[in-house]
Amino acid sequence: MMMSSLTLWHWLGLALVLGILEMLSMTTYLLWSAVAAACVAVLVFFLPTLAWEIQILAFAVMTVISCVMWASFNFKYPTKSEEVHLNQRANQYIGRELTLDHPLINGLGRVFIDSLLWRIRCDDDLPAGATVIVVGVDGLFLKVIEKKDIKNKG
Repeated sequence: MMMSSLTLWHWLGLALVLGILEMLSMTTYLLWSAVAAACVAVLVFFLPTLAWEIQILAFAVMTVISCVMWASFNFKYPTKSEEVHLNQRANQYIGRELTLDHPLINGLGRVFIDSLLWRIRCDDDLPAGATVIVVGVDGLFLKVIEKKDIKNKG
């Protein structure tokens, strides 16, 4: 059976289903199609005799337009993340001052930071109780220097 007409309720139902699917996926891929379906519902409300072919064409065009408008807005005003070290956990410790629980032997050791055990590397051997500052990341190691070295260099 060929569809002879689409009503306001078809488009509102499609907008609702697409909106629910968007909330479940959280990707914004379906959001703009849901917006386009709602716009076509408004169009059909004001022009109830509009042919179904024109309605589907309007839906396709409005989906493309809303996607392009969002992409241009997102390009012009990108989202700024406050988490600059996302997926680079070790980098968040750069600049942090630490006190050694155990001595560094051959420039290597370990230290607890925020309940996590990290390997550290230094150019010098340091005794337990020494204060160090994280200055970089080298693979799985945090690079540290003794705090008094900074005072001597500055």
